[in-house]
Amino acid sequence: MLRVITFLALGCMLAAAQAPPNQPIYNPNNNVPIVKYESENNGEAGYRYAYETGDGTAANEAGYLKDPDSPTAQGGFAFTAPDGQRFEVTYTADENGFLPQGAHIPTPPPIPVEILKALEQNAADEARGIVDDGQYHPQMSPAQQYQQQNQ
Repeated sequence: MLRVITFLALGCMLAAAQAPPNQPIYNPNNNVPIVKYESENNGEAGYRYAYETGDGTAANEAGYLKDPDSPTAQGGFAFTAPDGQRFEVTYTADENGFLPQGAHIPTPPPIPVEILKALEQNAADEARGIVDDGQYHPQMSPAQQYQQQNQ
C-alpha cells in the first residue's frame, strides 16, 4: 500500500513539473474583431455608444439627465449562446429602475382575482381616510373605523 501511495505521489510531482507555466488556454473566441464602434459623450446633454463584434454580439445605449438626480438610459444588447440560440434584450433605466424586455425573460403569472379585489378595497379605504399601516394602534381598529363611517 505504501508503494502505491509513493508511486502516485511521484507521478503527480512529475506531471506538475512538466506542465507549462501558467499559460492561458487558447480559445478562438478571444480574437473576435470589433466591426463597429461608436461613442459620443456630450456631458450633461447626454451620451450614446454602440458596438458590434464579428461574432454578432452587439450593444447600444443612449442616456441623459432628466434632472440632476434622474439619469435615464435606453439601450439593448444581443448575443448568440454557445448552443446557437440568439438572445436580444432592450431596456430602459430611469427613476423606475432597470426594466429589461426580451422574449427569453420570464413574465410573472397574472395577479389572482382575490388579490386584485383586496387591492381595490385597500385603495377605496385609503380614499375614505381608512388606513391600515400594519401596525398595532391602541385606538380604534380599521375595522371599527369602517363600521363607524358606514353607520
